[in-house]
This record gives sequence, C-alpha cells and structure tokens, in this order.
Amino acid sequence: MGCGASKSNQPLVVSAPIPPNNTSAHLETPSNTETAHSTVETHEASIQTSLINLRDDLTKTSLSPQKTFTPINKIELIPDQRQTISEENINNPRKDLFSNNKHRDYIDNQCSNVQSIAELVKKIESYSSNDLIRAWLIFYWITKYIRYVDGHEDNAADVVFRTRTGVCRGFTHLFSECCRLLNIKCVDVPGYVKENWFRIGDALQQATHVWNAVKLSGYWYLLDSTWGAGSASENKLEEFYFLTPPDQMIYTHLPTEDMWQLLSPTITKQQFLDLPIIKSVYYRLNLKLIFPQQCVIETSQSLFEVIIKTPSPDVTLTSTMKAGSDEYPDSHKLCQYDHRDQLTRCYFSPTNDGTYDLTIFGKTKEEGTYQGAIHMRLKVHGLLTAPLFPTLYGPFKEHQCTLIEPFRRVLYKDERITIRIRIPDAITVSVKNGTHNMSTHGFENQILTKEVVVEGDVIVYAIFDRTETLQGVCKFDMA
Repeated sequence: MGCGASKSNQPLVVSAPIPPNNTSAHLETPSNTETAHSTVETHEASIQTSLINLRDDLTKTSLSPQKTFTPINKIELIPDQRQTISEENINNPRKDLFSNNKHRDYIDNQCSNVQSIAELVKKIESYSSNDLIRAWLIFYWITKYIRYVDGHEDNAADVVFRTRTGVCRGFTHLFSECCRLLNIKCVDVPGYVKENWFRIGDALQQATHVWNAVKLSGYWYLLDSTWGAGSASENKLEEFYFLTPPDQMIYTHLPTEDMWQLLSPTITKQQFLDLPIIKSVYYRLNLKLIFPQQCVIETSQSLFEVIIKTPSPDVTLTSTMKAGSDEYPDSHKLCQYDHRDQLTRCYFSPTNDGTYDLTIFGKTKEEGTYQGAIHMRLKVHGLLTAPLFPTLYGPFKEHQCTLIEPFRRVLYKDERITIRIRIPDAITVSVKNGTHNMSTHGFENQILTKEVVVEGDVIVYAIFDRTETLQGVCKFDMA
C-alpha cells in the first residue's frame, strides 16, 4: 500500500524579478530633516486609512462583483487533557531534545552501522534510561538512516531495518518494534493525510498513511517518522513531526479511529477537509492564519486576500497561484508586509472562472529557500474582470515595501494618478515617468507620495545604502 507522505515535496526556489535596464545611477542624497512625532503619527494614520479605503473601493468597483464568499463555522481544536498534555507543556522538553547535539552525535557515532534492531535498541538502552530521550533517539535514527522508496512491498520491521528502505508502514513498524523492545507503549495509527499534492476539495477515499502514537509518563503523543525524514531528495530531518501537538497534527493527519485525534471534542471527516493544509514551516516561523481559516473557498471576487500574522520582520512570505499545472505570473499575485500590525497580506487576482490552488511559502531572511506553509483552493465563479499587479522588483520584497496605490499595473496616457508606496530603509526615492526623471521630492517618513500625469511607463527607484546605487522597486505600464 502506498503512503500519503511528504516524500515528493520539493522546496520552492523563488527567483527575484529581474529589474529593468539601467537601474544603476547616482542621485544626490538629501540632507536629513527632523519631523515632529505628531506629524509622523498623523501620516501613519493617513496611510492606514488609505489602505482600508483601497480595500473598500476594490470591493465596490467592477474589479470585484458582489461578494459570495461565506466562511465556515470556526472549528475548535482542543487537546484532550485526559490523554495528552498541552503544547505549552511539551514544547520546552521538545526544544531541549532538538537542541542537544549530544543525542544526535551518539546516534551518528555509535549507531550508524548497527547490524540488528536488537543491537540498536541495546545501544539506546545503555545511553539513557529516560523514555522521552529513547523515543527521540529511535525517531532520529529512523529519519536519518531509513530511506523512503515508493512501492516498497515488504514493510516488516526487520526487512526495513536490513534494507534501510520502506514506505510509511515500514517506518511505523520499525518505530513500534524498537519501542516494544524498550518497553515503551506504542501503536500504529492508520489514517488520512492532506498534502500539497492532495486533490484539495476531493473526498477522502481510503486511509493511505500510517503514523505512531507513543505513551510517555502516562500521556499519549503523536509522531510521524516518515514525514519527519523530509523529502526523498534531501532527507532533511523535520523535528516538527516528533511529539507533534494534536491540535497542529490534525491539519494534515486524520486517524481512522477518532480516539487517536487526541482532541476533545473530536472533529469530523468533513471538518478535516475544511481545514487549510498547514505545514511544519508555518509553526517554525510562528505564523498565524487570520483569514480565511478554511481549505476551499468559493467566491466571485476578482481580488482575493489571505491575511497572515507575521510577528517577526525577519520572515518573508511569497505565494503561487496555479490552475492545474499552469502557474500564474507575479502580475496575478502580491504578498506585502504591513509593519504597523505585523500582518502579511497576500492578494490573488484570478483571470476567469475556475479552480485555483494557492500556496503561501515562507522563510527567514537568512534562508535561501522558501518552503510551503499554507495550501488552500479558490473556486471562482461569476467573475467580471481582474486587475493586474505592478511589476515588483527584488528590493520591494527585500525591504518589505508596501504598495498603497494604485493597486493595478496598467495606467493610461495623460491619466492623473497618485503613487503611494511605503519604502522602508530607503535613503532617497526617484520616479521615472516615461523618459522624464521626476524630482526626488515627495518621500517623507518612509512613504513616497507622488502625483503623476502619465507620459509612459512609470518606474519607482530607490537608494538603500551609501553606495548611492539606484535600484528598481516597482513598475507601472502605460497602456
């Protein structure tokens, strides 16, 4: 039996948009001027009002017909305190395990070439008498030394150990057998999973995955060593799937037996399908999905918004929008960070009626690769027209800029518009209107406010450091 496991996952490498030609130039840096604190607050309040009015206007105009999106009833996810303990109480012991390199070093130095399950168990037994540490060592050994091979037929624990290969059932059998030999109570938990390749919105036909529940100090905990091993190509340890809090595991794992949800009350299969797909990076980056809190959204909106609490400014988010295998370009999606309320707002502009898969990716500024954090599906019907977003260049995301207006790519000749963009870290800002380089005035308190009578493509540039290198921030196209 195959496994609904995350072995096919590949982290997304997102390339920054290529800036326009001739983006290197030198501008005189304006002298610093002090602005009264009250003026800054007034200006910030004005910007927030503009953002709110912008979203209100978009729902009233032809860009967005009458809103038909109806949120589902809130699904309560509460760990059953009779069977397990809360996330707060398990997180510190988990962090201590994960950060203690001595445990991993012992496995890598003493257990990498063990010849039998009995030998592995004996070494673990001699290393520690603590069942929590023992369970972690088993999990770590399996995720490090067992390779996922799709279609592997014989998944008996001894076969998986000998061949160092298996599918989810083999991973769980091996974990259970090691626990049995160490007198740790453990069970296999069959169930359903939702993945990024899962056909979002489809009914669950059969339970294709297996994970474990382990009893430590009188309480049950969930773990998935298959998903803990990461993708087949990278074999990167996913610590999140060891003793995963049940109210977090339930977003992707639904046991066939309700008792192994470890929730009170338990949820139904339909409620499981209604939940968005939330992956481990979501919790690692401390994200919180504000809106919408469901997997499948039916709407007639031409501009759809996903709002995510992003407490750390060191975290950046991006997104993809796909119809089948076709991925839409950046002109149909936009993620931007709002510093004032620590929210990332991701906008999607579908082109016509149909089904769209939305994925939000995240990473820290130090990390080079984005990883999928949230998956959901948009079903659009009754769409009138759709806006295109301006071209955004690398510095826009790097410096967490915020587009305030206009919220569209296409401008018209001789049209009078006001461009407003929050550009943190910028020393000076310039606007090029067609062939005309406009003055550097209009940039105060990190906000560019520039009135333009459109003569051609409009490009916003900024200098972010003392090298005085002018970089493209965004571009609006003249029709």
